[in-house]
Amino acid sequence: MSAKATGYASDTKFGSLPRRCVFSVMADSANHKTGVMWHSIDSIAESAEVSRRTVQRQLDDLVELGYIREGDQAYVAHLPARNRPVVYEVATCDADRDAWAEAYRVDPATAAPLRAAAKVAGKRRGPEVSESHLAEVSESHVGSMVRGDTGAQSEVSLGAIRGDSTVSPKQEENRKEQEPSSTAARPTPVSKLRNDQLDARFDEFWDAYGKKVGRGQAVKAWRAALRTGVDVDLVITAAGQAREYYAAEIAAGRTAPQYVPHPTTWLNGQRWADERVAREARRATAAAVATPAAGLVERAPDGLDDAQYAEWERAQLARRRA
Repeated sequence: MSAKATGYASDTKFGSLPRRCVFSVMADSANHKTGVMWHSIDSIAESAEVSRRTVQRQLDDLVELGYIREGDQAYVAHLPARNRPVVYEVATCDADRDAWAEAYRVDPATAAPLRAAAKVAGKRRGPEVSESHLAEVSESHVGSMVRGDTGAQSEVSLGAIRGDSTVSPKQEENRKEQEPSSTAARPTPVSKLRNDQLDARFDEFWDAYGKKVGRGQAVKAWRAALRTGVDVDLVITAAGQAREYYAAEIAAGRTAPQYVPHPTTWLNGQRWADERVAREARRATAAAVATPAAGLVERAPDGLDDAQYAEWERAQLARRRA
């Protein structure tokens, strides 16, 4: 802690409470001999009890007013460039403040090269130096960018300042205009389809299921079901199998028409995934369990109920083992 810097912070009127808080934290963290400090935005924000954005804004103001200035960055050269903080010197008297403010007014690029380069790139400079090569930008180059000189230097992008790219903003824009063709052919995700697109095959389901009750609610349930990503053909096929099953149950006297689920109930319950439906689908597409020469049938007979089908499967298995 620098006693001089801390005392100066307490005796000075900054015209802004957040500015006082940020400067006080920096003064409290400054080395008592060199007057330098380096802390992350998060650290300063936490100690000053302000937001990251407020810290960034107040650092700009403090540099411009001369209360702080960029110091020797060699202090943090050993730290990872991605999270490297900026080294600042903290003023301990009005003389320091006036001299630093005048230097910044005369030539901001020389007084604060990191901040000047960042502003040219369109980014507010905070304590973290995530651009590892910003410190290597020459003063003359930064000065030309700040002054807005014409030529190639005025088009230097943030990538070029970092040192990882030499592509100008115009070249980058042209490159992006040529890329969309790779994404244009991508199919629209089911979750993004419009209602009219989802409803295109609802009538097929409506006719397949048979119990035409509560169409409005059924349409909503249909849309919700399709947005889960389920295969449309599976739902329609399962609806037809369900219709046949309920018709057989009614004919056998095991249920009554009023107990057949409404289409909305059937969809909301995802009944197309029921074990019975899966068994029906397996029955419809089952491969041969044995060759005709062995005296076995290739497919189960049509019209079997669940109990009869289970019995048929057991008989086929027994014959196969024999």
